[in-house]
Amino acid sequence: MHRHTPSLSIKSAKSHLILFVCQVAWIYKGTGGRTVLTVATQVITKNPRISAAQEAQAWVLTVTKLTRKDQGVYMCQVNTKPVRKQLGFIRVVGE
Repeated sequence: MHRHTPSLSIKSAKSHLILFVCQVAWIYKGTGGRTVLTVATQVITKNPRISAAQEAQAWVLTVTKLTRKDQGVYMCQVNTKPVRKQLGFIRVVGE
């Protein structure tokens, strides 16, 4: 069995098993720096308010009970070459 990222070119004998591994990560960029929140559906952060799920062809990050500390840039990153990113910004208003 071979595991590869999709950006590699693979040559393999017939009947071998090939797995392409593509990681999707949600990353938070705030005043304290950059934090990896999730990789695929595995939550990396110790924050219990963070979760991730795959729905059809979308990877969904959920942040519950927002606080001002959650304010910042959130990035969905796919490990292709070049890396594909989608950014979003959360601004927490009110008290």
